[in-house]
Amino acid sequence: MRVYRLVENSLKKFEKNLKKEKNEPPLLYKLLGLEKDATLEEIKIAYKKLAKKYHPDLNKDSKGALEIIKQINEAYDVLSNEEKRREYDLYGTYK
Repeated sequence: MRVYRLVENSLKKFEKNLKKEKNEPPLLYKLLGLEKDATLEEIKIAYKKLAKKYHPDLNKDSKGALEIIKQINEAYDVLSNEEKRREYDLYGTYK
């Protein structure tokens, strides 16, 4: 009986977190400041804006700029490619 309650409570917490996550856009979208239903044009605009802002040549003093630009490039690479984006939207991962 006690094990049943533990499992039941764990499932309730999992379902609650899952509902919370459904309302939030996935990580790559958040990184570019976009919603999940963003168009390709919106993705390009957000990418160019962030790439210019965090470009290492413009932020020579910032050690984190290089890491940020790598993440921005990765997000753009996945979201601008229809096949990778579809896979990311379905499974949360990409190749």
